[in-house]
Amino acid sequence: RLNARAEYLHAPQPFYGVGAGTPASAEEWYTPTTLSGFAAAQRRVRPGVYAGLTYRFAHTRIGGLARDGALAAAADGTGPPVLGVRGGRVATLEAGVAGDTRDNLFAPRRGHLVQATAAVARRATGSAFPFHRAGVDARVYRALGARTVLAVQATAEGVGGRVPFDQMPLAGSPSVLRGYVAGRFRDAALASAQAELRRALPRRFGVVAWAGAGAVAPRLTALRADQVLPTAGVGARWMLLPRERANLRVDFGVGGGGARGVYVGFGEAF
Repeated sequence: RLNARAEYLHAPQPFYGVGAGTPASAEEWYTPTTLSGFAAAQRRVRPGVYAGLTYRFAHTRIGGLARDGALAAAADGTGPPVLGVRGGRVATLEAGVAGDTRDNLFAPRRGHLVQATAAVARRATGSAFPFHRAGVDARVYRALGARTVLAVQATAEGVGGRVPFDQMPLAGSPSVLRGYVAGRFRDAALASAQAELRRALPRRFGVVAWAGAGAVAPRLTALRADQVLPTAGVGARWMLLPRERANLRVDFGVGGGGARGVYVGFGEAF
């Protein structure tokens, strides 16, 4: 399998600081302009087992800093430093292995996906920031009758070295810890788990309900139970492509401290 993609991003993003204890009142916004892309090659080494290499590149310029914010203070040297506040070049070489027995790519009813990745960013790869990253993503799918599926996912990710703030793991996304604004919590390590019950209805419609939790910390061994971020929600589905079981989805998620979010997308969350 060969895969490649290029992206251009120019959109405001939130920043609350680094760590699990950042208050909501610390919210500030910045506007990155990023040109990024990747090229990946993956090969099946045995039935259900794949190995691959991926090269990722991103060049970012950061503007639109809040005048009295922590990022502006870091940029002009009047506040605590924040690595990557001026943007720069990030380039990683990533190796990965995956075990994949899912019966469908878009909406599995049975099987599992377990993948592990490790990446390095160095001057030799073209990166201005030397750091490393490792992650694990495990998913299991079980059919509970003809119309119901139970999907369970657990993830863990950690980074080390001179990591720019915008390359740290984030709590909150359309797939993991739905309900939290992406970037509400960030740190060098993130772990999460969630379970989702999916029910097909007549006329291509469907509904889901999920619950989960996660946490960020300076390292995976420093994750604390009193800093766990709960998440739960419900969603609606409409099968756009019945033959491929590909859904359009709308999810509403809530988290701790009044966090909430609405997500619209293609395919299941995981």
